[in-house]
Amino acid sequence: MIRLVVFDAYGTLFDVYAIAELAEQLFPGNGSALSVLWRDKQIEYSRLISLSDPRAQGSQHYQDFWTLTQLALDYAFARLSLKATADQRQGLLDQYA
Repeated sequence: MIRLVVFDAYGTLFDVYAIAELAEQLFPGNGSALSVLWRDKQIEYSRLISLSDPRAQGSQHYQDFWTLTQLALDYAFARLSLKATADQRQGLLDQYA
């Protein structure tokens, strides 16, 4: 008897690298780097939050994945020295939404 079915949708069922096409349109020559760095940072932030001690003094432990997605995008912009407008940022975020 099957009791549980689990899907790893992120990166398995959803093409998380499709964002590179829009990123390339918005930031020519940087689309691939932006999309890879953004995704890598999402995963890193998610892993760090999951593994950190929620009882640590001053800890603001829980961050939902959407918040981490936004923080990771902002990190990628800064790391690649890309100046994004609010509309460009929102357009990229809308690709995930």
